[in-house]
Amino acid sequence: MARRLATVTGARLIAGSATPSVVTYHEATRGVLALARLTHRVRGQDAEVELVDMRDEAATGNRQPLSGRLVEAVERTLQNEEQVILYLNRRGMSTFVLCRDCGKSVQCLGCSVALVQHAEIDGLVCHYCGYARQMPSVCDHCGSRNIRGMGMGTQRLETIVKKLWPRARVLRLDSDAARGPDSYFDLWETFSERRAGILVGTPLVTRGPAPPAFPCVAFCDADPPPPFPSSPPVPPPLPPPPLSDLA
Repeated sequence: MARRLATVTGARLIAGSATPSVVTYHEATRGVLALARLTHRVRGQDAEVELVDMRDEAATGNRQPLSGRLVEAVERTLQNEEQVILYLNRRGMSTFVLCRDCGKSVQCLGCSVALVQHAEIDGLVCHYCGYARQMPSVCDHCGSRNIRGMGMGTQRLETIVKKLWPRARVLRLDSDAARGPDSYFDLWETFSERRAGILVGTPLVTRGPAPPAFPCVAFCDADPPPPFPSSPPVPPPLPPPPLSDLA
């Protein structure tokens, strides 16, 4: 509606987002929209970023979801009595439940998407409509008992972190943990007052009050999308119809 209103009135429309939609970004790369990138921080200096390819970790025998380099960085940070943030853009225990025999996943009856395993209900939940069911003991399609949860959410990451660093207090910040009206701020207050060493969370850890600087922040299980292929410019959009046609 904002785009249509700008077209009708002749106004300039600026669409700003850290995570633009695929459609909007594709239009910008094709020249339908002008693309402006913010490549540097407005304040402060850019953080040092190190990428670790988990395929190399698997080749060396490391099967856990955290790389050896990240484990070393977390241990060094905790030894220095500093704090760590582990970011994961998926909540729950397992992101889907799969039958290892027929390859079918347990899906929502209404949304046709894979259900997510959640530990607090010992069952499965749809993150779109809220439909929930118990964890099946057999596959709904073939009756096999060879079914298991796959993928990693913040609940599973929290469990792994607590096993690796049992002496460190671990907090989890996602929409499941911050359900009450003040839960979000209570968790952030606890972490800001250094009453916890590790914070595991979803995008909620990047919202709200500005946190202080942390020496170790990791994006776990990150999978950057491939760049869009270059496309030839397209003709500009058609001019808007007369206002009389919109009455």
